[in-house]
Amino acid sequence: MEENNKKKTGLIIGICAGVVVIAAVVVLLLVFVFNSKDGTYTASQDFYGQKVTLTIKVNGSKGTFSYKIGDEGETQKFKAKWKGDTLQMEVDGDVSEVKYDKKNKTLTIDGDDFLGEDIVLKKK
Repeated sequence: MEENNKKKTGLIIGICAGVVVIAAVVVLLLVFVFNSKDGTYTASQDFYGQKVTLTIKVNGSKGTFSYKIGDEGETQKFKAKWKGDTLQMEVDGDVSEVKYDKKNKTLTIDGDDFLGEDIVLKKK
């Protein structure tokens, strides 16, 4: 009888532990998916009468930076690396940094690096 109770107790503890582990994995996956910095960020602004559209797409260690000024545009591939809240974009050995804002889910290009004004790209 006592051995039967031990088996039942062990089974109950095993089931509870399994449920806790599964719940923890689900929570971690949800946190990762919803807090991921990867994605597509865009901004459109007028500069000197021309509409400028910027797009940064980040997916793991790869990304693209696209710009369009009026009807002309270009896309550049880059190697992506996150260091805290800074995205490092490497193209041909040159590294540019873009700041990430967790609260607003935006990337900010420093104005000293591009057209003299800070540019905020919002996540789609």
